[in-house]
Amino acid sequence: MFLLPGACLLVAGVPCVCGGVPGESELARLTTHLAPGSYIAITHLARDVAGDALTETFGRLNETMAESVVLRTREEVAALFGGLEMVEPGVVQLPQWHPEPDTPAPGPLPMWCGVGLKSADRF
Repeated sequence: MFLLPGACLLVAGVPCVCGGVPGESELARLTTHLAPGSYIAITHLARDVAGDALTETFGRLNETMAESVVLRTREEVAALFGGLEMVEPGVVQLPQWHPEPDTPAPGPLPMWCGVGLKSADRF
């Protein structure tokens, strides 16, 4: 277990290593080893944004790869954070994570992102 708070950045890797049930994954074990006050940031491919085309593409890709890529819905990605306190704005599409003011909003992006805080009183 780490004694001092830190940050764990799980950028684009979770779809490849966490194929199990959300909340019962490597992420749950990782969280137990982090010190209170630590943050976990996750980006994850979305199954519920441009879903059919993306699901079909990765379905074909998974047939040729040794490891498979798991697409998840917003709710499934939120569940990966377990009991962590979510940092605002929660689990959102990447362009919606603290956008710059007066910047035109891009179209939908099939990627969810979020940041969770392991608070001292919850673990």
